[in-house]
Amino acid sequence: MDYIIAIGLIATIIFLVKNNTNQSGRAERRHRQFGTTKNSSCQPNPWTSKPAHHSTLQDLLPKGFLEQSGDNILDFTKPREKETIKDYSEVYALEKSILTPAELKFMKVLQEVVGDRYYILSKVRVADVFKVKKQRFGEAEYKWFNKIKAKHFDYVLCCPDSFRPLAVVELDDSSHNRPDRVKRDKLLNNICKDSGLIIIRQIYKKEYNIKELKEKIYSDI
Repeated sequence: MDYIIAIGLIATIIFLVKNNTNQSGRAERRHRQFGTTKNSSCQPNPWTSKPAHHSTLQDLLPKGFLEQSGDNILDFTKPREKETIKDYSEVYALEKSILTPAELKFMKVLQEVVGDRYYILSKVRVADVFKVKKQRFGEAEYKWFNKIKAKHFDYVLCCPDSFRPLAVVELDDSSHNRPDRVKRDKLLNNICKDSGLIIIRQIYKKEYNIKELKEKIYSDI
């Protein structure tokens, strides 16, 4: 809650500072246009008066606010320091596996099912399986590419000789019931269907029947 209040307060401060700057600019233009001076008899407007010095985030927030809030708030009024990395092992750690335990378990079952008949690639970008037809969409290509660029197929079965995609296999767990996942699955289903690529959906199970899975895959491909 403190973090939300802090964000709201910062947004308000930024608005007031920008408004102050705009008001000051308009006042200067009026002075030049009508020949008035800043030392006229009118009382100074606190909203159009320029601050005596450049305010920092610490100056704008209530005294002791940052210490009491306990939140790490970025001060965008300060120049960003350039970060130098000497050893990237301090930043990145090698994963133990590119597959989750559930994905790895099914991969082993799938490998047993297809043998050396197909090559199995895992976590393949949809954009590596499909491309946008530039000759049709032209400058609008990015729109259609953006729809698939961040999406992946769980498994792609490829021809051993050419690595041409022959089918994709999706391992669906309970997360696929979420509205965003339902929308994503519908899009991929339609892309595969309209492009003639077989898509096989397998419900996640603790144990898989090799015979049933083999019949399911080979009956579709």
